[in-house]
Amino acid sequence: MNILITSAARKVTLVQAFQKALKDEGLEGFVVAADMSPNSPALKFATVGILLPPTEHEDEYKSALLSACGTHSIDLVIPTRDEELPFCARHKHEFLKLGIWIAVPDEACVSLCQDKIAFADFCEANSIEIPKRIHDITRLPVFIRAQYGWGGGMARRVDSIAEWAILKRKWGDCLVQENIDAPEYTVDIFSDSRANVLSVIPRQRIKVVAGESVVGRTEKNADIIRECQRLAGMLRLQFHSIIQCFYDNGVVKFIEVNPRYGGASNLSFQAGGESPRWLVKMVAGQQVTAPPIGDFIDDLTMLRYSQDTF
Repeated sequence: MNILITSAARKVTLVQAFQKALKDEGLEGFVVAADMSPNSPALKFATVGILLPPTEHEDEYKSALLSACGTHSIDLVIPTRDEELPFCARHKHEFLKLGIWIAVPDEACVSLCQDKIAFADFCEANSIEIPKRIHDITRLPVFIRAQYGWGGGMARRVDSIAEWAILKRKWGDCLVQENIDAPEYTVDIFSDSRANVLSVIPRQRIKVVAGESVVGRTEKNADIIRECQRLAGMLRLQFHSIIQCFYDNGVVKFIEVNPRYGGASNLSFQAGGESPRWLVKMVAGQQVTAPPIGDFIDDLTMLRYSQDTF
């Protein structure tokens, strides 16, 4: 089985996780890492490193991706960048007819998850807790998120009306919510191709740099596990996703859902959520048996650091 990880960038641990999955399952094959930049570190750790054009040029990207899949006999594509998820969701059934799995949910799910305002509407309509929405700012601070934005660059606390006016002009439509001072969690979710949830592993975001957790710790929080399983089922998430939430005085308040691997998902792999291995087994047509939901290594802390390669 050959696997292609797109937008690989600095995701060395994800490349290594899928290499380990192939080895653990005794499957012949290799991992191809792709990115727009030849200076992406992950390209140097995969068996093959290739360049792909930006997804913004859809016809060119589709042609290049199909060519890469044919050249390297790819069975499974792992998209990792938010901007490429809509393309992958639109075309995943077309690729599947060629025997190529793309690990992304259906288009409607991706669209809902990426629209912050639509996601908030969905949660409110289904009695899912989110930070309180603010339609008329009378008290500060508040927290705002661009309707369409990724990473930490288009989400921030606002302390003045002047700052809010500047960001609104810059970002356009935004979701405005209460500013919450409570522990924040990223939850790794793995579901099968029929959207059955198999694994839920919360990890507290202890230290965050540029929107990515660099110090995290797993936590067997029954409230978070239960509510994330419920939300994942309602959204019909498939394969690996990450859910972000606050745990505010015993209430789980959801922020967003990203239907892809997270930069710090390696913590959940090490804690027992072996989703790369489960995904490989699924594509190979084998039965996937995960531990009972909530059965993982508790209080496991990950300290992330940079490493040089020459």
